Amino acid sequence: MPEIKVRVSLEDYYDFLAECNMDNLTPQEKIKEIITYYVIIRRNKRKLPQKILDAYMTKELSSS
Repeated sequence: MPEIKVRVSLEDYYDFLAECNMDNLTPQEKIKEIITYYVIIRRNKRKLPQKILDAYMTKELSSS
């Protein structure tokens, strides 16, 4: 499996750890989750007309 290394500021890292803790995930699990969501969105974006995708994303963002 490929290895990914990312440099972030200490403040950003602590914020990310807080997010991980809220979701009861390790940082590695959270990063995998983020990548998975990104890949799903990209794949669906190619399949769905943009008008449908925009409506869905707007609904998701407003409910957060």
